[in-house]
Amino acid sequence: MAGWLRERGVRPGDRVAGYLPNVVETAIAMLAATSLGAVWACCGAELGPNAVLDRLSQIRPKVLFAADGYLYKGREFDILPSVAKVVDGVPSIEKVVLVSNLGRDVGIEKVRGSVTFDELVGSGGDAEVKFEQLPADHPVYVMFTSGTTGKPKCMVQGAAGVLVNQLKEVLLHADLKKTDSVIYITSPSWMMWNWLMSCLGVGSSIVLYDGNPNHPDWGAMWNLVEQEKISFLGCSASYINYLRSILANPGKAYDLSSLREISQTGSPLSAEGFEWVYDNVKADLHLNSISGGTDINGCFAGGVPVQPVYAGELQAPGLGMKINVYDENGKP
Repeated sequence: MAGWLRERGVRPGDRVAGYLPNVVETAIAMLAATSLGAVWACCGAELGPNAVLDRLSQIRPKVLFAADGYLYKGREFDILPSVAKVVDGVPSIEKVVLVSNLGRDVGIEKVRGSVTFDELVGSGGDAEVKFEQLPADHPVYVMFTSGTTGKPKCMVQGAAGVLVNQLKEVLLHADLKKTDSVIYITSPSWMMWNWLMSCLGVGSSIVLYDGNPNHPDWGAMWNLVEQEKISFLGCSASYINYLRSILANPGKAYDLSSLREISQTGSPLSAEGFEWVYDNVKADLHLNSISGGTDINGCFAGGVPVQPVYAGELQAPGLGMKINVYDENGKP
């Protein structure tokens, strides 16, 4: 894939974008693009075309990777018309690589300048990846703000800064190793997808899941943990609270012997949520509650594997992070 992008004139600093669900082709496209020094930006397939246009029109990508659709709660959602609208609305896009995520003919005639992902993979070509040697602060990602107060704003992030910060978190705060298998409930629109990709940097295996984590039932993720021997599960507080509300007990229903860590983020988790994890999932795991931001593509505070976990609390500031904590009265 990197060779194909190079042949199409993608050079360091060019933008390569995604409009994709959390599938393996998304990871391949990101790794291929960044190996060339191109800057990667991605919108999840769940976003509507206007939301994608608000983001991608600002960065003027040369190549777009897009899916024909995605699955959610067993239903197929065809987004090819949305892809066509985005391509027509961003004149800088020269080529589109379409991923057949719904298992049918993607219909390249419906989208300007398109070719299928499978066609490129099957075409052979130079298999050697040639990594461009670039300055440490060369851009690697464009992340986007939420857009709740207007058009989403772009945040350009440098390669070494993101890599060092995320490796610090996965190696030291999460204690990941080559033997670990990692899954995170996330979309490529969320910075936790980028964080998940950084786990490859320590040699861990990653498992990708797209769709509702409670479909066809609440046991979907826990079945994956059992079947794939996953050791690290990432989720949100809302996911844990939903399982609490239905009185789920994953520890009794599934073999979770491989699971040694749960990473929880997105919003604060109550003390009762912590207690539910240890009572109903597993008593001897590390509940790594983290808090961070898209602007640093990482954590301000999070877990420490060698310190106790206290219900309802983050364990410590992130290494190298200068943070202050205030009470409800604004006092330190």
